[in-house]
Amino acid sequence: MCSSDLQERQALAGRTVAMVMESPPEPLQADASVAKAAARLSGSAHGVLPVAAEDGSYLGTLRARSVAEALAEHQSVTAGDITHRTQPLRPDTELPAALRALTEAHGAGLPVLAEEGGPLVGWITYQAVLSQLGNRRTGSAVS
Repeated sequence: MCSSDLQERQALAGRTVAMVMESPPEPLQADASVAKAAARLSGSAHGVLPVAAEDGSYLGTLRARSVAEALAEHQSVTAGDITHRTQPLRPDTELPAALRALTEAHGAGLPVLAEEGGPLVGWITYQAVLSQLGNRRTGSAVS
């Protein structure tokens, strides 16, 4: 590992998801049609939305690509049928771990839950994590 990689990891160390997470996007209900999912995703900043059960509990994420594939193949499915069971993060997750999770999830954002099976409390993106590198370099950490 080169020294700049180590410096970047150190800049993120000790900072948590809670410090940089955004408000979560409004979850899509699992029983939503693919057409409704497409309409919601077309206005999504990240091309991915959280999916929730009727009781509001987190089920996973729906990616624009999955919806496009379902539409192209004329599949008769709901949002819940094509939801990816993406592992959510917790507010106390450190940013280096959040960055690893983002790269492994193949999406532009991940949900943040306070407790397993609970409702969304936040949303974490590459931009939010990477902004901490710039803030640390300039000495203006965001809290």
